[in-house]
Amino acid sequence: MLPVKSRLKSVRWDSAYYRSETLCYLDELEDTLTHLRYEGKPSLGKNLKRTKNIIKSLKKNLNRHLMVEEGIFFPYVVKHIPKLESIIRFLHLEHQDVIKSFDRMSSLLEQIDQHNQPAQNGKIVERAHDQGYYFICLLRHHVEDESNRIFRVIEKELNRKEKEHIRACLDGRYDGKL
Repeated sequence: MLPVKSRLKSVRWDSAYYRSETLCYLDELEDTLTHLRYEGKPSLGKNLKRTKNIIKSLKKNLNRHLMVEEGIFFPYVVKHIPKLESIIRFLHLEHQDVIKSFDRMSSLLEQIDQHNQPAQNGKIVERAHDQGYYFICLLRHHVEDESNRIFRVIEKELNRKEKEHIRACLDGRYDGKL
């Protein structure tokens, strides 16, 4: 496998687009988890399929986002705005929490598929619903934190040339230099 920085050459990234897209996925996930939990067995298959489709799209979105942030954005910000290092470390740890929460929710959804007993499925659906809501809240907070804490400082601290460079890197025109 290529190093992260080499793989990032083909990644296109736009923070406002990512934020908007992610929040839309989270709204859809919240809606479908509610349907999954409260519509019961007659709609279980349909709601589970819809939830899994949203999860699949969200995972692709998250993987792209994490790869760009961890591989380019965070190192660049720490190098050019050292006072943000503690916030970056916090966001990195939050990424790990988001991944763990996502994996727990995905695992519970798979368990629903595997159990045919309504009583057992009801408990698993409830746990998946609760884990899903935790994941949604965690990721919404994370997205807002990045927008409010990191991007505002970048706007104030980086000069025009540095902003253009980071934008070029994030848009997939990575030149190998931080």
